[in-house]
Amino acid sequence: MPRDQPQSNYRLALETLVEPAGISPERVFPMIPEGFVASTPEGLEAAALAYEQALPERFDVVVLGLGGDGHTASIFPGTDLDPAGSRRVFPTVAPSPPLERLTLAPALISGARVVVVLVAGSSKADAVEAALSPGPIKDVPGRMAAGGVWIIDADAMRRPTGVRRPTSAVRP
Repeated sequence: MPRDQPQSNYRLALETLVEPAGISPERVFPMIPEGFVASTPEGLEAAALAYEQALPERFDVVVLGLGGDGHTASIFPGTDLDPAGSRRVFPTVAPSPPLERLTLAPALISGARVVVVLVAGSSKADAVEAALSPGPIKDVPGRMAAGGVWIIDADAMRRPTGVRRPTSAVRP
């Protein structure tokens, strides 16, 4: 999604997190590097490889959202998660536009020093419950971030019995 579009996650992150915190934009890694056209399979693959090469070995912070179906990082339920672990970034297909996307390998996400998941809205309550409950990541990709720091608004939060509670503080 172009960064100047209202739906751009990158633009939203810059305006609400990066700029107010005084973080240098050079330390932020948008999913598709500037100048790449990812509208074809070849373009998406080239963008994935370029992005993979531009990334640090380990992220300090990965900020994720959670979709109503439990997806995160453009990894949707049923997605093949590259079990060989040979890729750090790979193309994926979404059930709704934009269809062609890039995602980070689960090992890269879980290897971050801190994983933060931001969730808002009652339409996400079932997904939050599922992501914080045990089960296969392939069924609910948000589970890969279950051990991270979850910032959940009241509408999206339920407190069912047996569900792991999100981390309430970041420990050094």
